[in-house]
Amino acid sequence: MTRALLFSLSLFATGSALAQLKVVALHPIIADLARQVGGLHVQGDSLIDLDQDIHDFNPRPSQLVRVSQAKLILASGKHLEESWIAKVKDARSDGTEIVEGGRRIPSL
Repeated sequence: MTRALLFSLSLFATGSALAQLKVVALHPIIADLARQVGGLHVQGDSLIDLDQDIHDFNPRPSQLVRVSQAKLILASGKHLEESWIAKVKDARSDGTEIVEGGRRIPSL
């Protein structure tokens, strides 16, 4: 996850030093990681609050608007968002990449 996140953030951070990359994470821990890695270059936002269950989450229209404004979307992968990630994919702007960090990590 960290390598994919670092790579993705580095691709987008090469633009203007003053511009912040708008990142929407589908989990608050991933949003915090994006803010820690990107520093002042990243405006990280999470769709889910820490007290919400990722399996039962259903994004509201206002949250999907935030997705449409993001330049990068970070998902945990491992099918945690499977029941609702299609809505996120439909709401994103053309060319906005979704990085699913856990997709390449083997399950135990």
